[in-house]
Amino acid sequence: LSSLLLKFFSALAVVHEAGIAHRSITGDTVLLTAKSQDKSTALQRCDASLLVVKLRSFYFSSPLGDSSPDRLDSASLFGVDKSSTLSLAALSIAEDLFSLGYVFLGLLLGALAEIKETDLSSPKIRAGVSAQDLERQVQDVFAGDLSEFRMYVAAEPKWSRVVGFLDEDDSSGWDFLSTLLKAREAVKKSD
Repeated sequence: LSSLLLKFFSALAVVHEAGIAHRSITGDTVLLTAKSQDKSTALQRCDASLLVVKLRSFYFSSPLGDSSPDRLDSASLFGVDKSSTLSLAALSIAEDLFSLGYVFLGLLLGALAEIKETDLSSPKIRAGVSAQDLERQVQDVFAGDLSEFRMYVAAEPKWSRVVGFLDEDDSSGWDFLSTLLKAREAVKKSD
């Protein structure tokens, strides 16, 4: 999964290097395909060396330093200097990273869940957890506190592998996830 996450970031870096902010990253806008002719085998094995991550659906994309009214509203919300193109670009990148953090969390909760045969009929289990639902839960229920969210996830036996993965290397996975989910606030501090 770490290798796959790196590919997610590489795909996003290509977009940002082109001077574009995606602005609507969800699980539906991340496309996972394979280099080989036999795509189904590569996807079933989930071998990161055979997989390619692409971003799609650029309907809401804009230049990184976009100063349109809605972008200026976002800058005001996060206390970012609206007169600085560099600050607006940093906020656009941070917003994409924030969204990618929730996509990654949803991927973990879906891919590493230990599902019992009796749970397979539940459409929520099969589909995983949406990034929007996770954002509402982390932000509204746990007030952005990932340590509280971690305790909630740890209390669910089906997510023990998720907790184990994020707990590795002295909780570096949780720290990394926290950095992504607090990227927008970090722009204000660096401004």
